[in-house]
Amino acid sequence: MKTDKYLTFLGIIPFLFLLILSFYHFETIGYISKLFYAYSAVIISFIAGTHWGICLHSKDGNKRILLESNLITLIAWFSLFYLGLITELIMIGCFLYLLYVEHRLKRNGFVGTVYYSQRLHATFAVTLIQILFYINRNFIFI
Repeated sequence: MKTDKYLTFLGIIPFLFLLILSFYHFETIGYISKLFYAYSAVIISFIAGTHWGICLHSKDGNKRILLESNLITLIAWFSLFYLGLITELIMIGCFLYLLYVEHRLKRNGFVGTVYYSQRLHATFAVTLIQILFYINRNFIFI
């Protein structure tokens, strides 16, 4: 297994940890939520940064992806000001949009099938965790 694959899946552990904490420490769900969303914004920024790097090192440097990577990062960070229902939905949307960008990168030959498959699985896991966190925060401990 390559280092990037290890790091990708190790990056999911904080999401799982915070999700589990949210089930057992519901009295501090507000603080856990802030950590969860901040970590989400960091990971979104990191993935968008990889898109930036891929485009900068390509011959034609897809300007649309360069702009999208900056925009999606700003959207994720600005959503932290709301810290509510809209933040949860924006974070999920950001992860899914980044996967769409990665699909385009794969289709245009910028990334390989193995990398895309790894990102697909990681995005599925993170999105599922985000949805479970959303359900826990909004419907279980009201």
